[in-house]
Amino acid sequence: MFSGVAERLFEEIDHTADLTFVVHGADLSELFSRCGRALFALMVDVGGVSPHEQRTIHACGDTLTELMHEWLSRLLELFFCDGFVAREITVSKLAATAVEADLRGEVFERGRHVYLREIKAVTYHALDVSREGESWRARVTVDV
Repeated sequence: MFSGVAERLFEEIDHTADLTFVVHGADLSELFSRCGRALFALMVDVGGVSPHEQRTIHACGDTLTELMHEWLSRLLELFFCDGFVAREITVSKLAATAVEADLRGEVFERGRHVYLREIKAVTYHALDVSREGESWRARVTVDV
């Protein structure tokens, strides 16, 4: 509320429009695979998805954190543009600045698949990819 203003122009409402998840992996390949699978599982009940179609996808980034952001954003784009839902993700190539993976799943069909929530975007807010002892950890926040 603005002090000194006779007319109240708007009301601020606290609203959480983000969802944060943490994923662990024994190595970076497993971490990227599991983060991708987690993203799809947050949007769709992947238990009803058959892995009979295959897609190959790749992403690039200057740092591991940027690479994770671009990777998950590409997966989200695949869902929004093609309706494709991955049930299985196998990372085939991984370098410090690039990832490539084979995805197995199918195109989402309303009535046959269960849509859980809309994820609008992957954010950079508190995004972190880091080593945790012998394994890896990612903290990801998405806009819902």
